[in-house]
Amino acid sequence: MSSTWFISAIYDKSFTEIASYFVRFADLNRDRASMGFPRTHLIEREADAESEKVSLPVEFKPDFRLEKTNLLSRVVAKWDELPVGLLQHLDLKKSMYGYIGLEDFTLAPLIRPGSFVQIDPTQRKISPRDWTSEFDRPIYFLELRDGYVCSWCQLERSRLVAIPHPQSPQTVRYFDYPAQAEVVGRVTGVAMRIVAKGEQNEPEPNR
Repeated sequence: MSSTWFISAIYDKSFTEIASYFVRFADLNRDRASMGFPRTHLIEREADAESEKVSLPVEFKPDFRLEKTNLLSRVVAKWDELPVGLLQHLDLKKSMYGYIGLEDFTLAPLIRPGSFVQIDPTQRKISPRDWTSEFDRPIYFLELRDGYVCSWCQLERSRLVAIPHPQSPQTVRYFDYPAQAEVVGRVTGVAMRIVAKGEQNEPEPNR
């Protein structure tokens, strides 16, 4: 039995409280989340992780519309510190995050309406590099004169082309660049539901 267990017993403190003097669980969970594991696994809940907090939007501005694609920084009226377990490695105040409007099917089904996307504002240059599949193709978050759009992009001289997914009902759109469209940044992550709310599971077959 390790000395940490003895110390926790002597001082009537939890093992994790004693260990926290030597290991920062927030840093541990951040490192764990950033590491790549070869096998699929469940992320177990930990009491210490649940007590950690991160800034999350808790109140939206009155003009926020779920139908429209937008930047969170433009529509959030109030941020608050909320416990989110292993999600504390996210820093929503420093990073940029966008919301895909319920009427925006530009990249559906790759990125569905109602999704949240993470944006790297340092990657604002349209990459001309080769890509092998739709999953490798860079996605960008664009600010337009009348709103935002999340799409694949390419530059044709002074025009920026917003390219939808082949299965999307949205057509290709052309904008004078940078007069009519500005690149906010490259999309680096996405949080997306794959089952519609209220959708029920199919009944199990009778045995």
